[in-house]
Amino acid sequence: MIQPGGRWFVPDRMQIMLLVIAVIGLVAGVSFVGLGIKRSAALAVNQAAHRQLAEAEQQKARLIQALADAQQGAHIAPKAYDYFGQTAPGVTTILIKPVRQTQAADKTAGRPDGPPFWGNWWQQLAKP
Repeated sequence: MIQPGGRWFVPDRMQIMLLVIAVIGLVAGVSFVGLGIKRSAALAVNQAAHRQLAEAEQQKARLIQALADAQQGAHIAPKAYDYFGQTAPGVTTILIKPVRQTQAADKTAGRPDGPPFWGNWWQQLAKP
C-alpha cells in the first residue's frame, strides 16, 4: 500500500521475522505430514508381509504333516479310490442313471429362447 508521502509500505524487522517463521513452520508441517503418510504406507506393507509369512509358515506345517502321513501310507488308499474311481473291497457303490434327454427337453420347452420380456421393452425405449 502507498502511504501518504509516496512511500511504499515496508514491513519492519518484526513482521519479516514472523513471516519467515510462518513459512518455516508451514514447510516443516508439510514435511512431517509427508513423513507420516510414508510411515503409514510402510507399516501397511510390513503388516502384509507378516501376514504372508504367517500363511507360508502354516502352509509349510501342513506340507510337513502331509509328507509325514504320506510316508506312513495313511492316505494312499482313499486318494487312489478318488483318483481312479475305484472303491475299497466291501464298500457298496450306488450308481445313479443320468436323466434322459426327452425329460430334460420337456422341462425346458416352456421357456422362450430369446431375451426376457422386459429386454424388448428396454430396446424399444432405447431407440430414438
